[in-house]
Amino acid sequence: MPRGQARAFEDAGEDENHKAQKKWCLQVHPRGSESWGLDGEKFRGNHMLKCLFCSHEFQGNQYVAARHFSQGKGCPSVTDEALVDIHYNSDYKMEGKILDRLLRFEELHGPTPAMDPCRDEGGAGGAGQDRGEEEVVGVDNVDDEGAESARPGPSTRDRGKGVVHEPWGQQARFFRDAHVSARTQAQRDAEDATIAVGNRKEREEGARPGGQNRLRQNTITDSYSSQWQMEFKKKFLRFVYSQHLSFNVFRSEPWKELVKHFGNLPGPVKVLWPSHNEIADMETVVRTADDVAGDLAEVRAPFYVTGATIMSDGRKSRDDRPIVNFLVGGSRRVMMVRAMNREGEIDQAPYVLVHWIKVFYDFPPHWVNAICTDSASVYVAATNMLQDTQLRPEFRWITWLSCVVHVCNKMLSDIGLSSPWSKDIIVRGRTVVRFINEHIFTLHIFRGESTHMGLIYPCETRFASVFAMMERLLAVRSALERTVDGDGWGFVPWDSSVAQLARWVRWQVRHGSWWDSMGVLVRIMEPVYDMLRKLDRGGLHMSRVVQWTQDVTRDVAREVRTLPSDVAHFIM
Repeated sequence: MPRGQARAFEDAGEDENHKAQKKWCLQVHPRGSESWGLDGEKFRGNHMLKCLFCSHEFQGNQYVAARHFSQGKGCPSVTDEALVDIHYNSDYKMEGKILDRLLRFEELHGPTPAMDPCRDEGGAGGAGQDRGEEEVVGVDNVDDEGAESARPGPSTRDRGKGVVHEPWGQQARFFRDAHVSARTQAQRDAEDATIAVGNRKEREEGARPGGQNRLRQNTITDSYSSQWQMEFKKKFLRFVYSQHLSFNVFRSEPWKELVKHFGNLPGPVKVLWPSHNEIADMETVVRTADDVAGDLAEVRAPFYVTGATIMSDGRKSRDDRPIVNFLVGGSRRVMMVRAMNREGEIDQAPYVLVHWIKVFYDFPPHWVNAICTDSASVYVAATNMLQDTQLRPEFRWITWLSCVVHVCNKMLSDIGLSSPWSKDIIVRGRTVVRFINEHIFTLHIFRGESTHMGLIYPCETRFASVFAMMERLLAVRSALERTVDGDGWGFVPWDSSVAQLARWVRWQVRHGSWWDSMGVLVRIMEPVYDMLRKLDRGGLHMSRVVQWTQDVTRDVAREVRTLPSDVAHFIM
């Protein structure tokens, strides 16, 4: 008891203590102001107070009670959990070491608790609410929970969190009364809010209905994740610029409707799309380019140490323009450095060499180890011109490498087109596949016989597709024979222009010698095709190419021995 205090502390009763616990977490003396001779008008709100945690007794009002918990070292016996409730469900302002203590507790035990919307008289009406228990807290069926919360002993909130339980002490009484279940506390606060008269907010808006469900307050990280939004914005801008989308697309009504639809997305996390002005801003374009360059720094790093290998390949654009892509690879990954439009240019070695030199200067040339292209004649001629003594010395020591995948395709082409025997097999197979695929009746009959595998028609640029066509024909041979031998084939009303071709296709499929010859040709080409499949998987295979080439030569020679001598000499 403080010095000069002549009266011992006496409990004021359950109702007064409940109001004090909601406002101050203290007990109040019964006739505090009258016993001390305090004028009700002059000393309004002064009471005889006692802390429920440290049992400290003192005289004062709510400001004195707040100073006991929030300033200096604070109450020596208050728990971290109670401080969190006091901080978020009362008007106390925590600062200094007490605030640091709260932050450390929140980092260890999760996000902050929910704010209690039913607080009255400035107190913590929801201090005892267990906020991790439910997403939506209702106030129905409170009788059962109230009966459970009235039982003596440690509460569910205190269990397992290091709180020392005193079954009949002051601290246990506080947690039994103040830290009750969420629904019981919500009902009690709703009743207090209805009785209170002097609260201006309640006079204006009316008391909150006790039966209304309350959603738990979302944390800032749940409602808006800045890290996720930054990554989303970066990826979206890269997509817009890499796909060459028109900026006017983001002014159109369909785009605005899409953004509006995402704005109405249910849930706490919202998607913030960049505006049209931000997308079309040159600073955004430059910043995105710098981000891409920063991401490619890891790929460029080995170029300065071990050098780089340039790879070139031609293709057709969507509008049928000839495009040449230049890629550069190192010990880590591959990146694209330049794409050239060769529309209207003459396909000759001097023009190809000019494009190569432009790409060499992007590094500069002394970082380039080799350039890898296909085996086209124009590239071979450009390689010979690269060794000219009139060029700079750093150009002459750049090595030309033929693409091993292209070499395998050339080997397959040489085997397939080397003799009239192999040409005839390929032409007959292409005719059968094209006839069945281009006529709806024959295709329908074939799909009924072969439900899992279809026919493959070869493309023009890769001869490996010819091998795939013959391999598939051998796999579906029985289905093709059932197709041409069934009743459906005979009932097809053939046009006079294709009737003769239909009879030829039926005879060809039923002709056994053609299938046998195709099987021999497939066995000869199979070792080369297997090597091509290994190289297409990617990876570093330079040390294995020599061994694989020797194996291919040995396997092909073994299969060629079964051919007549007039055919074998074309292949070997």
